[in-house]
Amino acid sequence: MNINPEYSSNDELCANDIMAKGMSIISELLIEPSMENGNLDEESQTLLGLVGLSFKIIAEKATALEMMEEGEQEEQFNQDKTIGFYRN
Repeated sequence: MNINPEYSSNDELCANDIMAKGMSIISELLIEPSMENGNLDEESQTLLGLVGLSFKIIAEKATALEMMEEGEQEEQFNQDKTIGFYRN
């Protein structure tokens, strides 16, 4: 389902980008209105900050894993081409 007409499925987003977009939506729809209404005390704000930071760390690790896997796949592809060349 495509709810954003400007969305292009050809864009490859890393985990950092996806997390940032999701956190932006959560902030815009939930956190900012709650803060404006005075529904979040200082402790709740601190906890939300820690949760956001932990999500950021997880996304960075996922992005690093994605990059590592892409590098391994590319290396494997290059090795397979070399092996195939010498075999024939």
